[in-house]
Amino acid sequence: MKIIQNSVFSTKITVILFAIFCANTLHHAETSASKATVEVNDYLSDAVNRTLNKREINTSPYSTGAMYQLAQIEAGKQMTVSKLIPERTKGNVNIAIQGDWIYYSNDRDGSNLYVIKTDGNGSKKLNDDCSGYINVSGDWIYYRNCNDVGKLYTIRIDGSGRQKLSDDKSWEIYVIGDRIYYSNQSDDYKLYTLKIDGSGRQKLSDDILSSINVSGDRIYYSNSGDSNKLYAIKTDGSGRQKLSDDSPWNIEVSDDQIYYANRSDGSKLYAIKTDGSDRRKLSDDVLPTHINVIGDWIYYSNQSDGYKLYAIKTDGSGRQKLNDDRSIDIKVSCNWIYYSNASDNNKLYTIKTDGSGRQKLSDD
Repeated sequence: MKIIQNSVFSTKITVILFAIFCANTLHHAETSASKATVEVNDYLSDAVNRTLNKREINTSPYSTGAMYQLAQIEAGKQMTVSKLIPERTKGNVNIAIQGDWIYYSNDRDGSNLYVIKTDGNGSKKLNDDCSGYINVSGDWIYYRNCNDVGKLYTIRIDGSGRQKLSDDKSWEIYVIGDRIYYSNQSDDYKLYTLKIDGSGRQKLSDDILSSINVSGDRIYYSNSGDSNKLYAIKTDGSGRQKLSDDSPWNIEVSDDQIYYANRSDGSKLYAIKTDGSDRRKLSDDVLPTHINVIGDWIYYSNQSDGYKLYAIKTDGSGRQKLNDDRSIDIKVSCNWIYYSNASDNNKLYTIKTDGSGRQKLSDD
């Protein structure tokens, strides 16, 4: 999640101070079936009714955003979706943190948007939308509304002021300053941007994106139009370049390094510099979900060990297991990790970055 206030200057100061504080406090630093009527090319969620408007199933990675097992069915008919652990879920998919508050998509309530304090108090439902790719910036939350075929919406952090920003079906949403960057499903997953008030919409690239990360003035992505190779482009649409022949997934950028699950090598953990040099493998663990990089440490769900939560240093040393939960939707803030615990019906949990202090935050 990229959390940046609307006031660019004050935000830079805030982010710098927060990063210093966090760096100083870090220790290092089953398959369930359900019935649903769904719309093709939409984000699927248990117990959310949808009407199928096409016969064909889009076989791109995006048609199974939450990694559901699909079957060809006739329009408007009931189908069984078997929910698996997500193949990929970026850090800003279902959990976002700002200050002492956690904003998350509640899988136990139709993926509606909830908020809760980091100590487990103050739980509140904010909307009745199936909400994904959650970004919080200042007083506003931005998200993909899968109750409205994935269109881009915003709502205040108190649950008021809900409004639609765009009719584009949006994926991979990043809010940076006064702009939103996203993969536009309505235009074959091309890269788009618009202002946080919904104005100034423009296409930045004709590449087909399958995973993106925005850092500074550059956007890093997997280009499906070129066998999912690693590319970068500036936020104004200039300076497009290929960085690697690897097929990256779950891209995370920290300083001058890009960390990613390399699909060219079984989704193992890799790193490469932002200029495309110094490519290296960091681990043989299989990474199904988003990578969180905080300081010198990388936190991830390890599919090779039942989706348990792991940490490893950015140089590939110090690998360690932090819990025995099936951990998804991971978000790290200072010395705490917040995650959805698939071992306990996707309830929200937290644990310290050293593996201590594990606790459940909510039964919602």
